[in-house]
Amino acid sequence: MTSNRAIFFLSTGRSGTQWLAKHLSAISSGIAVVEHEPLHDRYRSRELLQAADLADASNAELIGQHIAHIEGALETHMYIETGYPSWGAVRLLADHFAGRVAIVHLTRHPIPTACSLVSHRAYMPALLPGLHPERIPVTPFDRGALFPEFRPIWDDLDPFQRSLYFWAEVHGLGLRLEGEARSPWFRLRFEDLSSPTRLDELLEFLELAPAPEFHDAAHRSEDQFPNLCDTWWDVASAQQLPRLEDIAASLGYGLAEFDEEALRRRYLGV
Repeated sequence: MTSNRAIFFLSTGRSGTQWLAKHLSAISSGIAVVEHEPLHDRYRSRELLQAADLADASNAELIGQHIAHIEGALETHMYIETGYPSWGAVRLLADHFAGRVAIVHLTRHPIPTACSLVSHRAYMPALLPGLHPERIPVTPFDRGALFPEFRPIWDDLDPFQRSLYFWAEVHGLGLRLEGEARSPWFRLRFEDLSSPTRLDELLEFLELAPAPEFHDAAHRSEDQFPNLCDTWWDVASAQQLPRLEDIAASLGYGLAEFDEEALRRRYLGV
C-alpha cells in the first residue's frame, strides 16, 4: 500500500482556501495533487453528520467515485483537498483513509466569516427561486448537529446569526475531532496566512519543502468571489448566541475583537 497521505482541510469556507489551493499546487508540482472543492455541495455534508459510513449517504455512488479518484492519486502523489463543502464528511473520510490521512483545521474570526457567508447569501432566500436553492449549510434540527440549544431561538435568528451558528457547528466539530486524535491534526488561522513562520509550519506538517515563493504570495488575495452584502447586520449580536463565545475562545478569538468600520468597507463597499 502507498505511504502517500490524503490531506483534507476542515473549514467554513471564506477563509483562504482558494489561495491555499493555488499556491500549494504551485509549490508541490509533481509531489501532490491539489484540488479545491472538487465535489462542491454534492458532498451533502448535512446528510453525513450522523452517517456511520460514507456508503450510507444518498450520494454514495458519487462519493465512491471521488474516493476512487483519491486512491488513484495516492498511488503516485500526495492528495490535498481544500474548501468547505466536505466539512461534514471529514470524520468519515478520516476513517476511510485511516493511517494515510491528515487534517488541517482552518479557522477565521467568526464575525468576518459570517459577513462573508451572508454576502454569498447563506441562509437567505434564493435570488432566482426555482433555479437556485436557498443555501442552508446546516440547521440545529439536522441529525448529528452539535448544538440543539439553537432550536428554540432558530426562527428569531437572522441570516447573519444563522451563519454564526454554522461557524460554531463546523468548528465545534473540528474541536471534537481534534480531541479524539484519530489523525495527525494541524490548526491554522486565516489571520496567520501572512505569517512566514506559520506558513513554514504548515508546509512541515504537509511534508513539503520550505518555499520562499509561498511567503511571497501571502499578501496577494485569491478571492474570486468578493461579494457585497445588501444590508448590514447587528454584528454585536454574536455575543448573545449560545456556545459561540466558548468555541471562539477555544480557537483564540474574542467576539468583541473586530473592526466594524473595516467590515463595513469590505462588505458594504462604503
